Amino acid sequence: MNFQTLNDDIKMFRDQVIESGFRRDVVDFASSLPNIQGNIIALREVAKNVYSVLERIHAGDLPEALHHLFPQGNPAPFTSHGYHEQLKKLMEDKAIDQSTYAAQLQNILNKLSKELDKNVTEIDRIDAFINPYVQGHQKQLSAAHKAIFSIIFKHKPTITRLPEFTRTISAWNATLPLYHQLVTNASPTQIEIVEVQNGSIDFVVNLDAKVAIDLAELFKIGLIAYASYLAQKKFLLPMMAGYFGNPKLKELDEEKEKVLLENIGEAVANKAMEQHQKAPKGTSGVDNPDKAVELVSRLVTAHIVRGNDVKILALSPAAPGTPESNVSSVQKELNEASVGAREALRELPEGSTTLLLKEYGEIHSDDLKGDVPSRARAKKAPSPGS
Repeated sequence: MNFQTLNDDIKMFRDQVIESGFRRDVVDFASSLPNIQGNIIALREVAKNVYSVLERIHAGDLPEALHHLFPQGNPAPFTSHGYHEQLKKLMEDKAIDQSTYAAQLQNILNKLSKELDKNVTEIDRIDAFINPYVQGHQKQLSAAHKAIFSIIFKHKPTITRLPEFTRTISAWNATLPLYHQLVTNASPTQIEIVEVQNGSIDFVVNLDAKVAIDLAELFKIGLIAYASYLAQKKFLLPMMAGYFGNPKLKELDEEKEKVLLENIGEAVANKAMEQHQKAPKGTSGVDNPDKAVELVSRLVTAHIVRGNDVKILALSPAAPGTPESNVSSVQKELNEASVGAREALRELPEGSTTLLLKEYGEIHSDDLKGDVPSRARAKKAPSPGS
């Protein structure tokens, strides 16, 4: 586990627990309960508010990040105590009386508040220790306009079957230098593997900062389109029970699903083509941008629909041609898109994404050599002024 990964885990905790106001709210709710213990509606609202935040936290990467930060379990991550499950059980109890409800809620909030305090104290200690190393590395990244980019594989067949893993890594090996050329029109430097982490398989690589920012934007677009497809699937589930076999309604749903499915690849391809057309003039551009865009689009969408992830762990604050405000927000926006897609997927029954995986989830031999059959050909982005 390198310092940049630990620093990213610390930032995630602070974003979701402290800067979001969650820690403050837990303290305020716990102290206010004695004043509202006679109001069951207010009590339920408190429980619901805390539960909704904890559910979102558990849908994301923070529980795993806290296990990285506290490998010995001292202190225990606050996410390991099942407070969201306790709150859910409390809210679903139809027979509980009001005074018992208030007492149990008070107990949960008091314990949660204490665990959050312990986690904050330990994270402050870890941060103070690693910060000099992180700052030193940040200076090196800034001087070279580099970024540390994490390619995370969670798809079970990929991380448990050597042939599938080899094919996937080969696809990334073929596509990353090509994507660099696509968005910069410059020859890529040798991509360095900084670290390979376990749990999931997490390749941490050193990329040009502009390439990393553009690639993060590409994944954000793909994740948002993916979440839109999943949201439509969820929306249709209760409605389909009322169709009673009506073929016209079924046909309409199937057509919309097809268009939303196509939109995932098209959205990624169109963004990649737009990035290419905005690239500065150079001497080492790709010979066939359309084919390169299709190759990049296929790899990005396959990575997403397999349930994998990407992150920018560290980033030069002065990437050439990139506004500083964009640099500061790119990591947060990518994480929000990733969490949103995972939340949408969790709410669907198993087997709901079979069509999606069939369309986008495979890594083909053509992807490894650049001979990409047409699937999500990018629409030509309008030229400036058109």
